[in-house]
Order: sequence, then structure tokens, then C-alpha cells
Amino acid sequence: MVKKAARKRSSIHLANPSHKRIQVKLSRKTLISLRIGIIFLLFLILIFIIKSAFISVKNAVWDGENQLVIAYEFNNELGLVKFDPVLREALIVSFPSDMLLPLALGFQDYRVDKIKALALQEHIKLGQLLKDSITQSIGILTDGYITGAKGKDLKLNKLILYSLFNRSNSNLTAWDKIRLLVYVSNLKISEIKYYQAANEFLKTKIIPDGSQILVIDDNVLTTFVLQELANPVFLQEKLTWELYNATDQDGLANNMRRITANSGFDVIGIRQALEFKKTSTLYVSDAKKINANVRRFAEFFHFPIVVDNSITQRSDVALYLGDDYFIKYYTNSELY
Repeated sequence: MVKKAARKRSSIHLANPSHKRIQVKLSRKTLISLRIGIIFLLFLILIFIIKSAFISVKNAVWDGENQLVIAYEFNNELGLVKFDPVLREALIVSFPSDMLLPLALGFQDYRVDKIKALALQEHIKLGQLLKDSITQSIGILTDGYITGAKGKDLKLNKLILYSLFNRSNSNLTAWDKIRLLVYVSNLKISEIKYYQAANEFLKTKIIPDGSQILVIDDNVLTTFVLQELANPVFLQEKLTWELYNATDQDGLANNMRRITANSGFDVIGIRQALEFKKTSTLYVSDAKKINANVRRFAEFFHFPIVVDNSITQRSDVALYLGDDYFIKYYTNSELY
């Protein structure tokens, strides 16, 4: 009798309608809270995506209209790639492993197959070292880099995809990579050129131990760069340039001449400045001459632009190279 009474009370309790209403209310509150949580989470994700996209566009290296040059490392192979919307082409120049490449940061000439190990040993970003070294040695403004990519064959779309999905190192933003991928996808096979540096601007040199090494032939390099790598927009520039070495370091202005001339600018003189300067400065004779090309060159090297016609009496543009330029590109006192 006691068991029957207990079961009866239990069945009465379970059948209590007020208890069911409480359960329904609790489940509804839980569902509403869950929905609010999901909406809030999606809102945060959306804010993150919008913020990331804004930063990617704001910090983009490439404007999408003018020439872009990047250094690359792919399966331990080093070289450079030029994307040129003006000429509608892409160009790849690969460096042989036994080539001596003059490096930035005061490391002098280094075999291409030893540069990656050097960067690891010195705790330097390989991409930034290649970017600055190619700018200085080849004489072409190198805007970015992609390093650490791997694959069977070097294909531009694969190189960019590796970087886009963070499987390699690069200073390019996601916005840069997406536009480059679209640009490359729209190129015909004939519009993508492949060059071996050994066949274009290198010569053989016998070193003291009797072995052979490939070094840059400056005269041949200048011709190759002006024909294949120089910015076509810079080549149309009519302004004249003079370069001044405002330091006690020999050859600084002459080295800059390679960059300005190979980029396409008209260099009419190289001189030693009468006074030393700590900060490099780009002077123009008239504010109207601060066009997009002059501004881009100045921004690349972080040169301030000053209007002063008393300094630019013989040319339209006068570039004074100070100690800051030498320290950044020719010493290792400021590692990346």
C-alpha cells in the first residue's frame, strides 16, 4: 500500500501543469540567451573582419596601378618578381646558387645559397634583407617580399596563394595579395617572362682558391634593368637629378646613382657635399615639381622633401644623402 501511494504521489507531481510551465519558461529563456550570445559573437567577428580589411587596405604596399617589385625565396631559390600593370606583364628573375649578391647592412658580397643561413644566424628577416639588398645591388626599387614558400615549381599564383594563407612570410597585406592574384590570373602565358640572371647580367670570376663564382657585370646589368625592370612611368620623367654625398663614406652617391638611373630618372651629376648632414633630404626647385614620381621615390626611402631653389640651381632635384641613409643600408648597427 505504501509503494502504491508513493507512485501515486509521484505521478501526481509529474502531471503538475505548473511544473511544466516552469520548464517551458526556463527553456525559452535559455534559447533567447543562446541566440543573443550567437548574435553578439557574430557581431564581434564582423567587426574583426571589417577592421582587418580596413587595416589591410590602409597599409597596402601596392597601389594596384603602378609597377610593383618583390624579392622572393621559394624552395631556397632567390630572385625577384616584377608586376607591371602599365606594360601588362609579369617578369621573374631567378638567381643561381653560386651567384655573389652584394648585401645590405654591411655584409658585403654573399653567395646566394648562403644568404638564408646568414639571416637565421644574425636573426634578420630574410625578406627585408633581400628587399634592401636587391634595391641596392640591382638598382631597382623593391617594394616587398615573399619568403618561405614551397612547392614543386615556381608559379606566381602558387607563390601568392602560399603567402595569402600565411604559409610564407611577407610584408604584403591580404589586399595586396588578392589583387596580385587577380592580376596574375588575367595574364596570358606570353605576358609572363622568366629570366635566369646567369644568362642576362652575370659573369664568371675565379676566386683565390681556384673555384669559379658568378658576379654581377655592372655594364650588362644596367642595360638589362633599363630594358626589363625600369619603371616605365619613371622613364617618362623629364626632371633632372643631382646626387650629393653628405657623409664621409666614399661612393655613397655613386651607389645611389645606380638606383635613380636604373629606376628611370635622368641623373646629370654626382658630387661631394660641402657640409656633412645627419639626415638625408630631397630638395626640389619648385613645389610644382613634387609630382607622383618624386613623391614615391622620396617615400620609399623616407626622404623628407624640401623646396629650395638655391640648392637646386643646376638641376630640378637635388638629393643629399646623410648619415641616416648610410646607417640604414650599409651597416648592421640597426638589425631588423
